[in-house]
Amino acid sequence: MQRTHPDVRTSFLRTNLRQIVGLTALGLAVIAVLTTLSFFHFSKKMYQVIYAQNMSSVSQLAGYFTRTFDTKIKSCFQILENAEILIEPEQELLEDGVMEKLELVVTKTEFSDMGVVDLQGNARNVNGKAANIYDVQFVQEVLAGNRYISDTAYNKEGQPYLLLAIPMHQRGEIAGILYGRYLIEDILYDVEWETEGDCYFQIVDSQGNYITRSNSQNVWVDSNTDLWIELERYDYHDTTTAEEIANNIRQGKSGTFYCTYKGDGRYGSYQPIGINQWYVFSVLPEQNIAEYASSMRQISLHMLVQILLCLLAGALIPLLYIGRVYYMIRDKNTTLEVHNRMFQLVLQKTKDIPFEADLPKHEVILHSPRFEGGNYTLNLADIRPSVLFAQEKLDATCYGTYQKTYADLMRAKTGEPEIVQLRMFGEMTWFKIMLLDVYRLGADTRVVGVLENYEEQKQKDMEIERRRQQAIHLSRRSQHDFLTGLFNRETFEEWVDLYLGSEPERMQAFLILDLDHFKEINDTMGHTKGDEVLRDVADALRHQFRRDDLIARLGGDEFVILLKHLDSDAVIEKLTSALGQALRKTYTQGETSLSISASIGVARAPIDGTTFAELYPKADAALYAVKRRGKDSFQIYHPE
Repeated sequence: MQRTHPDVRTSFLRTNLRQIVGLTALGLAVIAVLTTLSFFHFSKKMYQVIYAQNMSSVSQLAGYFTRTFDTKIKSCFQILENAEILIEPEQELLEDGVMEKLELVVTKTEFSDMGVVDLQGNARNVNGKAANIYDVQFVQEVLAGNRYISDTAYNKEGQPYLLLAIPMHQRGEIAGILYGRYLIEDILYDVEWETEGDCYFQIVDSQGNYITRSNSQNVWVDSNTDLWIELERYDYHDTTTAEEIANNIRQGKSGTFYCTYKGDGRYGSYQPIGINQWYVFSVLPEQNIAEYASSMRQISLHMLVQILLCLLAGALIPLLYIGRVYYMIRDKNTTLEVHNRMFQLVLQKTKDIPFEADLPKHEVILHSPRFEGGNYTLNLADIRPSVLFAQEKLDATCYGTYQKTYADLMRAKTGEPEIVQLRMFGEMTWFKIMLLDVYRLGADTRVVGVLENYEEQKQKDMEIERRRQQAIHLSRRSQHDFLTGLFNRETFEEWVDLYLGSEPERMQAFLILDLDHFKEINDTMGHTKGDEVLRDVADALRHQFRRDDLIARLGGDEFVILLKHLDSDAVIEKLTSALGQALRKTYTQGETSLSISASIGVARAPIDGTTFAELYPKADAALYAVKRRGKDSFQIYHPE
């Protein structure tokens, strides 16, 4: 048998050992290179994920701020519209009674001031201050039928405020302006949040002035710098410039940018609030992302070294270390999750309950600090109108309203806010349900909305309505004749002067009517029968003339009528003749029968005058000419 020489075997073993060592070294080198590249790729991806998630959180908070701010402004206009209802059509806008009602609204709301402006530009507020502001731009805009929101203004104490105004209507026409001043700090009270975290937010107006300033330690701006000056300081990456940002703001666009200042980086976004070209600026310091990414890179490098060592020592140590890294990453992700839920700070400042409905999953999630864990999940079937009503969680009077809102929700459709009473946290509470937005991610359809706590406002609305009805009742009693229900002399005279002053060119007829033989009925049949006659005459006048014509009883058997918008004397004669015929009537009591008729004197506006004081004596003169002729007729006044 041939034997192998020991030197040959040794050489063979050494050769194979070198090959094994070489292949192992090559394999370890390849693994090391691939592992190193993988971890650097992982570090880069982690940085991108952290940035995207933080920017998403900033955009969501800015969007929630914008919607909440818009809702607050709409609530302010709702208060002004409710205040308008309190003012009676016949009231003079600048009188004390109107100021008293507006002062009541100011005490019940957060408005710092309210006032009115009439068509002549005369203004008065609840503090009694009067002025003429006919040349102010907002007067012309509101008198054109538009709502108005001013830019930022400042009161005597230097506090910024907004001026909100709406047109006031009386008898279907614009009669003036109702305005209110609202401090900006009160408007922002329900929508502001703490800015001690990484992200911070600031609001600027269309001139680049700061409406709100962040208290964050990361903010760059000083107290005397406006936005335009601040943007010029920064170095922008890519193609973004300060001029481009300014142009976007002027055009109402949203955008994002990255800039540096003295080596310090910022990721920013801007989007319009929707009020007076105001913008909310959301800023995320790069330092926080860089520190986090640097920490992750260090962890990655340590992991790389450990893995290479573990490839030599065995599989146990890498597995244990990977477990350790897993918990470290989980802790970091927990911190990131806390940052992404910054809107919880906003929820703690309001009684409102935001919600999100996941239609494919048939779930709705309610967010509120009053829920354990901050949120509560329900099946959409559990909030159907019939289910809530059966569980006594929905007021019967609100069933139809809630049913419409629920149908809109299930159809993923936004609509007008609806006010309903629901049982929440064990008690019935008024809520304004608002379906704010619908978004779709593939087959996933979600509806975002809010249950705005409307309890306090509902109580205010109910109190205002009660006072309005009480005022209407008292006003009606003071303006009408108790026997016939027609206007009394004072009210008729006021309305005639007001109407003729607003229609100086149109022909109107002013009639005075006395009943013939009315005294005989009183003397013969008694005052009860006389009252019956007066009521019959009032009914006949209402039936004979249009609803817009003015009718009053001045006293006794004397009545006055203002016939509006007539074309000629022939029309006046036709209407007056028909009136005389309608008033001829015979009354019987026992064996006694008496007939009444009417003597009518007519004056014309503007020919014979444009006020009650000018028309009355001329119509009265025509009336007595009829009586001298034998009564039961009419006469149009003609100067001798």
